[in-house]
Amino acid sequence: MTMFAMSSALNATRVEAPIEFFEETVRRARMLGPETETVALGALAQRRAIRGEHNEAKRLLAEVLRRVTVVNAVVQVGFYLDLLADVAAEEGDDRLAARLSASAEVAFEAGGSRIRPLVGARDVRLAALRERLGDAVFENEWDSGHARGVEEATAEALAWAERDRDPGRGSSI
Repeated sequence: MTMFAMSSALNATRVEAPIEFFEETVRRARMLGPETETVALGALAQRRAIRGEHNEAKRLLAEVLRRVTVVNAVVQVGFYLDLLADVAAEEGDDRLAARLSASAEVAFEAGGSRIRPLVGARDVRLAALRERLGDAVFENEWDSGHARGVEEATAEALAWAERDRDPGRGSSI
């Protein structure tokens, strides 16, 4: 369990760490069951995103998002929607990033979470999106993301994460 806590702490602080640590955490998590493996895969996906490995991050995030959706873990759906919003913003898909950020907030609220999400530098990302898009466009995309259901937002996020991905690339994790 120490490896899982360290994975989360390393991602939260963005401290440099070898990717092999996160991959080993996934291998060990498989022995503990699918829920633990899903959390470990999520940490690996977040680390891939931090490293700028967007295709691999999107592949892993799509897998994790499917898993948490199947078990109706709404707060976790919000967490992974927000991580995908981070990646979308880094790739310059600002409108999508704004919509997914808003939909993540809806998921957190639907799941009864009163704690603001600790995904990346969320406030910094939202401010940068507003600046790049302008107030009117940002508000329009935010309202659109906020108005949709979590299922619709998840479908959009999955479609985006799987688009333009080279199926021949990626890790064996």
